[in-house]
Amino acid sequence: MGSLLPIDAESPRFAQLYIFDTDNEIANQLHPFNNDSCQPSLDENVVKKLIDMLDSFNALVKLFRQVRHRLNNDEFSNFKLRLIGKRDGDSKQYDDPSSNDVCDLIVGDIGESQTDRDIIIESYSRNLRRISKLHPKFMSLQYPLLFPYGEDGYHTDILFTNQEHYTPSKRQKVTMRAYYAYVIQERLGDSSTLTKGGRLYQQFLVDAFMNVEQERLDFIHSNQENLRTESYKGIQEVVLRGDVNGSSTGKIILPSSLTGSPRYMINNYHDAMAICRYYDVCAIEFQKRGLPHTHLLIWLASEYKFRSREDVDSVISAELPNKADDPHCYAIVSKFMPHGSCRIASLKAQCMKGNKCSKHFPKKFKESTVFGENGFVFYKRRNLPGSFVLKNGIALSNSYVVPYNRELLIRYNAHVNVEICCQSMLIKYLFKYVSKGSDRCRVVVQAVWRLLQFPIHSRNPAVERLQIHLPMQHSVVFFGNQNLSSILRKPGLNKTMLIGWFDRNKEDVEATQLYYSQFPNNYVWDARQKEWIYRTRGFSLGRITYVHPIAGELYFLKMMLNHVKGATSFEYLRCISGVVYPTFQLVCKALGLLSDGKKWAEAFSEAVLTASSSQLRQLFVSVTLFCEIASPQNLLDHFWNTMHDDIRIKLSSFSPHDLHFSDDELKNYVLYELEQLFNASATSLKD
Repeated sequence: MGSLLPIDAESPRFAQLYIFDTDNEIANQLHPFNNDSCQPSLDENVVKKLIDMLDSFNALVKLFRQVRHRLNNDEFSNFKLRLIGKRDGDSKQYDDPSSNDVCDLIVGDIGESQTDRDIIIESYSRNLRRISKLHPKFMSLQYPLLFPYGEDGYHTDILFTNQEHYTPSKRQKVTMRAYYAYVIQERLGDSSTLTKGGRLYQQFLVDAFMNVEQERLDFIHSNQENLRTESYKGIQEVVLRGDVNGSSTGKIILPSSLTGSPRYMINNYHDAMAICRYYDVCAIEFQKRGLPHTHLLIWLASEYKFRSREDVDSVISAELPNKADDPHCYAIVSKFMPHGSCRIASLKAQCMKGNKCSKHFPKKFKESTVFGENGFVFYKRRNLPGSFVLKNGIALSNSYVVPYNRELLIRYNAHVNVEICCQSMLIKYLFKYVSKGSDRCRVVVQAVWRLLQFPIHSRNPAVERLQIHLPMQHSVVFFGNQNLSSILRKPGLNKTMLIGWFDRNKEDVEATQLYYSQFPNNYVWDARQKEWIYRTRGFSLGRITYVHPIAGELYFLKMMLNHVKGATSFEYLRCISGVVYPTFQLVCKALGLLSDGKKWAEAFSEAVLTASSSQLRQLFVSVTLFCEIASPQNLLDHFWNTMHDDIRIKLSSFSPHDLHFSDDELKNYVLYELEQLFNASATSLKD
């Protein structure tokens, strides 16, 4: 927010219009629009009526008019206006503009009564001040027409319920998200101006959601020093040194509960891949054009799988229907399924990358459906005379039709792209939408969706993330101001999911028949009691958290958990035929799990299930550089074919989709990419 008065004969702007040169206020209000030839002219009568309305009812406008009155009477020349940000309890909806609870008009210095949420507006200044989103008048200042009375918006002192009938609980104040979710509702008998604001209301919705997101980030940023994590053994060592201050140990964490954080994205991606062979995963994505859409992968039973081109043609079409035979479907396909943006808008279309359509339209005409060697299906697109649809005067033939299913299209009357997935790479591509996080762009539908807390991820069945740790090395989360000795005395601190699995195996014969990763199928982790209890309903999958092969003992522990059922302790896992080995690496070696080919083949086989091709190449470079591999060549020969999916896609972007690559060509591309990674570490494939 700028100063109350313009500097050096500048034209008044924003709040200055209520104070400076009010005799010509209407002309000043219209001035920015009159200079813009792209803007339609405004009706002076409408502008005058709006000004009169705000003068009569808006508390903030009345306040600025008081400043104008005092300025015209020359009561003072150097002054500041303070809009007070702190409220005591639930303030009135419409505050008296002269109330000391709302504003101060100060001559000279502000003094010590100022808070960081107050809005201080100087009489003359070139500097802009950022208004706190927690100020009660934040939205009223930004949107005077949506808040015609200048009423208070969100602030941190709004009570969750009436104090007279209040039962103490953790939830005492209304959160910003809950507040905005409340005010955007339409209610019977409510004549709120807000929901009648048209496009201005849509802008308000996006601003409201951005404020909520920013508040969450600010909270995490301001509490980074408080929330810490350290291993149980690490806390013990610090206490033994005589240091009991929690702020002296541990590392700061960014929680996975924050949407878009690295932990959030990685966890959701691995959860999705853990259940990719069960039921479905649904990911809601918001396009920049505004509306949400979903990516859905469906597995077919064996008897329904596509085994011929006739099977494909019976379900999926990439042609315009015959207008005479099927007019209803023709109308829907013509409206929703042509990909004509790059033909109509030319180089300005969003799909255009490097003067080419990134979606590879127009497609080649095909007399019949063809299964490509690379897993793609090329659908029947015949060049039929008269088979086209006009979009903005441009004829779009079958080469521009997005594949669809007739029944789904008619049922939902919307854009529904249906295609056959014949390659595991395409499954990983789908699940990237679960884990990629949100775009920097925000749209209205997304803002409302998130304000109302609609889910953006849906999983079936649920996935239980299973902790894994070495003895006494489990993570402990604590606050920086906590006493470390008191943390160690906390009941159940050393009870983790893994320890609970050990304990359950000691007393339950049925439990001993399951691997650790299978345990959530039949048991539920009780976070309060810190124990596994028998599952009485529902179903869940287990996923042991990913461990990199170069993690040492932790990786070897995970190998043992994947090969041993019914373990009752860490020592049990290290014991074979009565011999207790000192490390998990040695016991893996004794079981033959570390024979060079078997160990690294298992590591890569596990990684292939979740990692992208670029990540697999990086993994190969990491284990080659930092681990002892007897024959990296054998490992590469066995797994190079999993490292080129992204390379194939990049190459296809420069040529038609059905371009054929030989194995030798693809392997050479993989070797080139690996060489670049090795060079970044000052080495090469030859070494």
